Amino acid sequence: MNDLLFLHFNSIPMEHKNKFFIAKNTPLRLTPDEIGQPMEVIIPFFNALCLDEAREILWEVFSRAIANPEEDEPDWLSRRDLLYFHGQFEALIEASFLIYRETK
Repeated sequence: MNDLLFLHFNSIPMEHKNKFFIAKNTPLRLTPDEIGQPMEVIIPFFNALCLDEAREILWEVFSRAIANPEEDEPDWLSRRDLLYFHGQFEALIEASFLIYRETK
């Protein structure tokens, strides 16, 4: 990651609206087995989606978040699909974090 972008990203306050959010660098979505073997999350994620598909869905998620909420959804991706992808992407982030933490 570019140093300037990294510095900017770290300066963004990461406050959660949910007052009951208590997990500090602790996976919430992973099972105990997945926490022990984070590659068991990463491999199925990329078996289901290629990198370009994951990027495209991620773009849809973020662009819809800032676009007109009344805009029609594309035929190929429903709101249910977006919610499912969110959970899968969150698990991917948690698994990646665990692998990152092991390298420190």
